[in-house]
Amino acid sequence: MTVVLTITIAVFCFFYLLSNMFSIGFGAWSTFNISYENRKQPERQIREQRFDAGALGYGGGRVVEVRPFTGLFWKVSPVDTNTFDQTEWRQVDQETDVKFP
Repeated sequence: MTVVLTITIAVFCFFYLLSNMFSIGFGAWSTFNISYENRKQPERQIREQRFDAGALGYGGGRVVEVRPFTGLFWKVSPVDTNTFDQTEWRQVDQETDVKFP
């Protein structure tokens, strides 16, 4: 009984992961534009990003505030550019290396 249950669960997990491989297994957020930099801390930025799904193209987009975290990681949080305090930020509008064809 235990062997049958183990094999059943393993087969289910295999097919579940196989069916979702392209939706959850691949892709990354790519920065297209650095819109704003913080006046006091220039490493804090507001960036426009798109989800790059590789050969499948680009998915949705988002606008996030990016802050360094321990020097190795970035803390990313969504931001609404219509309601944030623009006096703390300097507009940059710097394009990154990612371009549309």
